Amino acid sequence: MSLVNRIKELAKFKGIKISVLEKDIGASKGVLSRAIAKNTDISSKWITRIVEKYKDCNGTWLLTGNGDMLIDSFDVIAEPIGNYLTKCKKCESLKIELEKSKRELDLQYKHIAKLEAQSTK
Repeated sequence: MSLVNRIKELAKFKGIKISVLEKDIGASKGVLSRAIAKNTDISSKWITRIVEKYKDCNGTWLLTGNGDMLIDSFDVIAEPIGNYLTKCKKCESLKIELEKSKRELDLQYKHIAKLEAQSTK
């Protein structure tokens, strides 16, 4: 199977038209569809953009046909997971600060209500 046919297979698997894939990678309309129709090669920049856009696409499979079409989902998330953990820790810290601020605000509202009650006497 040729490279352009693997691109066609990827689009089919993703449930998208080639025109959508072209748009997703910033290619002019017809760049990929013409190459598929004529079974001709495409510029390496489009291959790079496909792999960058569709992170689960196995670049080796796309280029050579070897291996599976998709990268194991664990491999796809392994790199950015550290970023999420950092964000989670920061979110937890912010939640604690928010709860503390809510308690302080609650106390201030009670104090204001007490002062208002005293001023009306």
